[in-house]
Formats: sequence, structure tokens, C-alpha cells
Amino acid sequence: MSTIEELLEDEEIIQIYVLGSTGSGYVVSFEAYEDGEGLMVSCDCPAGSRGQMCKHKAALIKGDSSIMNPEYMNGREAEYAHVLKWVTQYGLDKLMKEYEAKLAKFEVEKKKIAKLVTAEKKRFARVLGDGVKG
Repeated sequence: MSTIEELLEDEEIIQIYVLGSTGSGYVVSFEAYEDGEGLMVSCDCPAGSRGQMCKHKAALIKGDSSIMNPEYMNGREAEYAHVLKWVTQYGLDKLMKEYEAKLAKFEVEKKKIAKLVTAEKKRFARVLGDGVKG
């Protein structure tokens, strides 16, 4: 009898069934390139279908299995363990950390810019309130 590792060795696509925040079910697919040189991750949720990063892909890449749909995933934990090996093998775990660090930095900058925008709106409102002379 083959182990799950032996069965998955030739498998190039693993689908993980997840539940969205609204209770809708989605499929996150992990597809290893045939040449072993890369890994593609996709999700059929609305954001993922538009080619955007979604919370489903992010959660699974980071090792959060709490979003997995238990109805479909019961007994398929070994497949997710294999996905996590791929995540490490292809360096996706490091890329995810870099991505999150960049987003955090951008959020700080976004807050600074929002304050500047608010201050400028107030400044211009004062100019208008004081009256504009030609």
C-alpha cells in the first residue's frame, strides 16, 4: 500500500476546500509546475478570480488551516501537509513574510498621507472661509 507522500509525489495539483467569511465555499489550488521549478496558487473566490491576493490563499500559505471546509477536508490533512512542504520548498513562506512587511509599511505611509490630505482640506476650507480676494 502506498503512503500519501508516494501518492502525492506525482500529483501536481492539490485543491483545498475553504469556507469564506460569508459561509460560501471556495477552492484554493496549489499547482506545482511539471518541471518542478515553481508553484502556482489560485483561488476561485471573487478576489482570487480577478487575480488578486485573497485571504484564503494567504491563510493557507501561512499554515492557517482553520478556514478549511471540514466537510470536504476531513481525512485529507496529509494533502495540506504536502502543500505546506511545497510552500517551504518554493520559498513561498518567505515571500509571504516579505509581502506582509511591505503591506504594513504601506499602511503606515497611507496613514501619513491621509493626515496630509485632511490637513490640506482643512487649510483650503479656511482659505475659502476667510474669503478669496482677487
